[in-house]
Amino acid sequence: ASHANLGNYYMEKRDFSAAVKCFETATQLEPRQIGPWVNAAMAYTNMGQNDKAEACLRRALAVDPASAAANYNLGLLQAEQGHPNEAIQSLRKALDSDPNLASAAYNLSILLGQNNLEETLRWAQKAHDLQPNEPKFACTLAYFLVEKGDASKAVPVLQETIRLAPDYFDSHLLLGAIYQEQNDDAKAIAVYQNALENKSW
Repeated sequence: ASHANLGNYYMEKRDFSAAVKCFETATQLEPRQIGPWVNAAMAYTNMGQNDKAEACLRRALAVDPASAAANYNLGLLQAEQGHPNEAIQSLRKALDSDPNLASAAYNLSILLGQNNLEETLRWAQKAHDLQPNEPKFACTLAYFLVEKGDASKAVPVLQETIRLAPDYFDSHLLLGAIYQEQNDDAKAIAVYQNALENKSW
């Protein structure tokens, strides 16, 4: 536990090489613990060593195939490596173990995209419901609602997102585009002007 905690300290300092050494020591002392394997994988990913990251996650899953953390991180890694189908399977497993893993639901919706719009919307909605204050999740839900042809449902989602996170520029752009598509230029201009007046850009 001490080695794992020291590894977490180095992770916060972004000293990934030192973190890996600590996590590897922790796994040698107690290979049945999932956390050090997953954290070692994250450190390796930050170092650009995806093969070692995957090996660590596979070791974690050998201990606990249902580990939400290991399946989630494996899914992200598989997506990054250009293996969307495998990533989707891993993210589904993560959500089976932890249905409240909002980031897994969000990434699953992105990977599914327009290939299965109904399921995509279901996961995008779940991510937003779990973390309604996360503008990225809200904007993604709104985008897929527009893709489905439900722009009227996307508008209040974006309006609330702009209220909660006025510095998230994508929400302004998408809402303005919806108004333009509806030929309501006055509302579109108001949205864009509001965005330009934001002092945080």
